[in-house]
Amino acid sequence: MIVIGLIAVACVAGIGLLGKLADKLWDLHTGSRNLRISGSEYAGAMAVVTIVVLPLVMWIGSALSVNDQLTDQQFLNGVEVSALTSPTRCAAGTSGSATSGESNCALAYDTGQTYSYTYTTTTSVCTEDDGDEDCTNVPVVHVATADIWAPYATYEYHYSVTDSLGDTYNYPGVYLAAHPVPYYRGHAIPSSVPRGAPKDWLAAKAAIAAGNPRPVTKMASYENPILATDDQNYIQYSDNVQQYLREHILPMPTANILTNPIYGTSRGLADKVSFVGIKLPDEAAWEAADMQFNGGFGMKLQGDLHVVIIRSSLVDDPTQYLNALKAYWQSTQYFGHRPIAKNAVIVVIGTTNGKTVDWAQATTGMPYGNNVMLQAIQNDLPGTALTPAAVFGDPHTVVTPPAKAGAKDAVTVTLSSPPGILSEVVFKEFPFQRACMITCPSGQVGYADLIAQIHPSAMADFWMILIIMGVSLPFWWYVAVSDRFDVGRHARRMYSSVSSNLGWRN
Repeated sequence: MIVIGLIAVACVAGIGLLGKLADKLWDLHTGSRNLRISGSEYAGAMAVVTIVVLPLVMWIGSALSVNDQLTDQQFLNGVEVSALTSPTRCAAGTSGSATSGESNCALAYDTGQTYSYTYTTTTSVCTEDDGDEDCTNVPVVHVATADIWAPYATYEYHYSVTDSLGDTYNYPGVYLAAHPVPYYRGHAIPSSVPRGAPKDWLAAKAAIAAGNPRPVTKMASYENPILATDDQNYIQYSDNVQQYLREHILPMPTANILTNPIYGTSRGLADKVSFVGIKLPDEAAWEAADMQFNGGFGMKLQGDLHVVIIRSSLVDDPTQYLNALKAYWQSTQYFGHRPIAKNAVIVVIGTTNGKTVDWAQATTGMPYGNNVMLQAIQNDLPGTALTPAAVFGDPHTVVTPPAKAGAKDAVTVTLSSPPGILSEVVFKEFPFQRACMITCPSGQVGYADLIAQIHPSAMADFWMILIIMGVSLPFWWYVAVSDRFDVGRHARRMYSSVSSNLGWRN
């Protein structure tokens, strides 16, 4: 920062010197002294820039740059908690204003009836009296006609789903009941008008009622000083990343990330299971099982599971491959602010025939912690049938919103029987413990001390120098046209005033 400050001071000083040179050249050309920067003004202005402008810009710029480097994205996981419907009692339009002929419901038709209504505007009327024009606003009454609209049915409905992450998705459009009652007898409801609740909403409602709500996931910001420091004591490093990238055996940590991963027009979900060098017949079932697992993992233990299934023949050293995968997934060079997060558990499964687990490796998004859990995963998975049920299990997660304001949700995760290796280890035997980063409860040590190692990026330094130069340009112009920074002139005026009061001169 000292070097950047000296560069900024040099730039500001250079702009001031250029101003003085331009001042001299202008004097020689025109003889004008309207624009001038004296030596004392130059010194005073440089003092203001160095003491006030420079520290302020660099302090704000540094804080913004460090905060930007600290902020990364993580996946939060949860489940749907309620499927709600909102009915609207419909009414036909009536006479009155311009809009009163419209129905209060969206699914309506033009009855063919009209009504008249009045509205008032003003116009300016001017008269001339002895050459003077006098204008006044005069009201003008208009008469217009409008159509009267009537709803197709007595009720229409809006549908929504709320999840445990605090988000509510409103299904687009409005719907009538499955067997709607016409608003006017004898007026048939067209077959094109939607009837009954959306299928996706009905599926959500049925899953919640069955005690097995559908999982959801979304991106959220958090602070990670470990990745911002690039400290090799905390970040995984591997010489094999480039080799494995050339061999195309390092997958993305997450695929199909939508702007809103919770819902899409086709209920898209983020894919967190990767298949490398092998094709399994039920890959969609693997993705669904991982999402189901993460619903409970996120709500109960704030975790996020990512799985890589790879053909064993592609990997000579499983540990070496795991280290390279983690180094790649942690790299801000490749993933910017979306590297693998602190709450992630990474499991790599090697298989020869696509039917049985040959070996397993596991790690987390953190440098330390959960070692017993990780070792248990590596010990228990080999020999397991390579199926979603055997690997994940089928945990059911139910979140009960609190009855009282301020109380926490009650989260219940019920494991299947048999539970699946990952469910047994992560939920029951050696529960995952998410690491604390900056503000930690008593007894936990975080990584707040690493923030001191984070420095503004080169781009931030560039912008700070540019801003300081941009501020100095109008500042030097002000110095040139004003005498406020002319220290010598102020001193001479003060001396003249004091000497006159003391009678030092006539």
